[in-house]
Amino acid sequence: MPAPTLRTAAVLLLLATRITTAQGFIPTPDPDSTPATPIAPDAPGDTKPAPVIPGPTLDQQLKGALTPLLIKTRVPALAVALFDSDAVLGKAAMGLRARGQPESVTTADRWHIGSCSKAFTATLVGALVEEGKLKWDTTLAQALPEAAETMHADYKKVTIRQLLRHRAGLAAFTAGNSPDFDLLKSLPGDTRQQRAAFVTKLLSLPPTLPPDTKLFYSNASYAVAAAIIEQASGKPYETLLKDRVFDIVAMPHAGLGWPANPTRRDEPRGHMPGVLGAKPQDFDPKYKLDPVLAPAGDIHCSIEELAMFAAAHMKGLREAAAKPGEAPPPAPGQPARLRLLRPSTIVELHTPIDGYAAGWVIDEKKDPQRHWHNGSAGTFFTLMVIVPERNLGAVAVCNSGEGEAACAEIIETALGLRP
Repeated sequence: MPAPTLRTAAVLLLLATRITTAQGFIPTPDPDSTPATPIAPDAPGDTKPAPVIPGPTLDQQLKGALTPLLIKTRVPALAVALFDSDAVLGKAAMGLRARGQPESVTTADRWHIGSCSKAFTATLVGALVEEGKLKWDTTLAQALPEAAETMHADYKKVTIRQLLRHRAGLAAFTAGNSPDFDLLKSLPGDTRQQRAAFVTKLLSLPPTLPPDTKLFYSNASYAVAAAIIEQASGKPYETLLKDRVFDIVAMPHAGLGWPANPTRRDEPRGHMPGVLGAKPQDFDPKYKLDPVLAPAGDIHCSIEELAMFAAAHMKGLREAAAKPGEAPPPAPGQPARLRLLRPSTIVELHTPIDGYAAGWVIDEKKDPQRHWHNGSAGTFFTLMVIVPERNLGAVAVCNSGEGEAACAEIIETALGLRP
């Protein structure tokens, strides 16, 4: 789950479409009918409107864009969705679930989204702030009273706001061969108990750098956030994630862990880069993310589900920016959805320090401004982008750890399909 980097390349693709015109017909004359009055020929200068020929749908345009991109980048599969704050406008998926196997991906498939999971964990924190169980300025010592007994002094005044923006000075936990991961060994109990034990040990050690001096990307920060969520709610992180995010956004296929496993084999499998080329993961691979760190990057979901989560955030930002009484109305024909969070809470989650907010990177140099994050645990790659001012966003996923360029390119193509 490396720190996010965005490689964007605006690409214009000419999509060849096959246009089929409707064939007309001449009715059989009725011998008993009165002859019709002849129609006078058009007067000079008269014009008739050209027939309306339907163009390709957004789904077709996105699928057409994926075809050459798969050939160009040689990744196993890609999926993309374009959306506004109320609905998915178009989606497409192409390629193979596993290289060397015949099964094709579909838009209903699950994909591992890596560090895009951080936005989900931050959303849970926001939900508990709305319930009055936490405050953005709650310190680690206040949020974790048991760990506070052995907590290093430098951590005690770190706030939740700073923690979510990678300013706590915690170790990165991004490279699997780092000695930091020794802290995850031999932890007792279930996942919740292991997470509490890990956080207590972690916070007893000196910080990697002094807190709130600079952005230092840390997966451990979101494990600490999950421990705070569990302490404040009295519920396991996994339960709250389902109740307060998955169920509200309508994400029935979302969960934790790799999309494909021994009991669910009809899903995309990740591909780890190798000397002899990327090979698909086994259905029960030895490489798995530790459940303690799952809140930092182990969620899977469908491309449409990820789009609707990002859309819920964009909706909150747009409602907050609207004048009182002028909140953007829901799109015609779209079913009403439960509100994920209050607009003011969404704004807090998207307010950056040094460019990083709570699970979102805010690119203030772009005009209009973009909010984005990417994620990869090495075998998949995901990129989500929202442009609130345009009421437009796109998400892209790939079942290869080398999918960054492909995801960036299809995102730019998708965003370019709407003015």
